[in-house]
Parts: sequence; structure tokens; C-alpha cells
Amino acid sequence: MALMASYAIDAGDRIVWTDQGFAGLAAEHGLAELAEDAVGRPLIDFVAGERPRALQRALIARARATPARDPLELRYRCDSPAMRRFAVLQMAGQPDGGVVFTTWFEATEDRPYQPLLDRRAEHGPDTVELCAWCNRVKTSDGWHEVEDLPASAQTDGCAPAVADGLCEICELLLTTRALTRPGAGPTRSGPYGLP
Repeated sequence: MALMASYAIDAGDRIVWTDQGFAGLAAEHGLAELAEDAVGRPLIDFVAGERPRALQRALIARARATPARDPLELRYRCDSPAMRRFAVLQMAGQPDGGVVFTTWFEATEDRPYQPLLDRRAEHGPDTVELCAWCNRVKTSDGWHEVEDLPASAQTDGCAPAVADGLCEICELLLTTRALTRPGAGPTRSGPYGLP
């Protein structure tokens, strides 16, 4: 797909720049100010949930240990309330210890509006866990597409609030071998890529 968004962190994990694609994507999510406000702040400030933060730190270490000519390419879902977006995140370690992140969408699919994914919508008092990588939601019998969340999960017609987490499948695909030995193992991973 045509849209590409990039940003970079320095050796101290602070965001040092964002590009126009990043600004456009932020504006699409109603956060136009994010492109400027993010610069100078730690990247981890923008990652919600304990397990996603731990994974982010591990992936950054892995990118730094991988030659820049062979950047990591990780598949993930970056869904909006009315669209499934199959994305690629490329992480390229830099000689100065920084990392350049570039993301683009390989495919998109329209879907019925999902209030659960709309962070600006009103949400009920209950909470469900949403995988930060595949955008599936955890139910009592496993991880499912948001559309499969039972209507009984709603309170007073409102979707539950979202707690960002990480499903076991994505965690396994993103951490297998390579994170215990930096520079080893697959460079392409994620729920929609090669393990």
C-alpha cells in the first residue's frame, strides 16, 4: 500500500523525529498533535500494557543487534474501528545505537464499525484484553476477532474498555529463539508473517 510512516529513536530510546506519513496516520486517529508532541519523549510512553512494553524493549534490543542492511520485518494488525489493516513494521538498527521504525499496510479490509476499537467512544465499566499485535480480543475460551465478542460483553449498550495485552501466539512468534540470542533466529515474524 502507498502509506508509509516512519519515526526514529536515539540510543536512549527517545523519539528524535517523525515524518509526514507518521503525522498523517496520527491525524487519521484524531491525534494530529502527536507527530510533534512525541519528539523528545521516551518511546515506551506510547506503548500500553506491561507485556507489550517488555516485548517492545526486547524487539528494540534485537533490532540494535541486527545489521542495518538486514532490518527486522514484523507483521502486525493496526486496525481502526471500521477497517482491518495488515501492517509491516520494519526496525533498522543504526550505528549510533538508534533505531528507525517504518511501517506500511500490506492490505486493508473494510469491516462493520467496532466501538471497542474506537478509543474516543464511550466504554462501559468492564474491561477486555486486546492483543497489541493481532488485534484479537481475549474471551473465556481464547482469543477471537473483535466481531466475535459476545453482545453480553456490553454494559448498557457500551463496549467494554480495552486493556492492551499480548496473546500467547504473538508472543511466541515474536520471541522464539531470536530474543534470547540477539542477532540469531528469524527476522520476519508476527501473526501474519513468517515465523
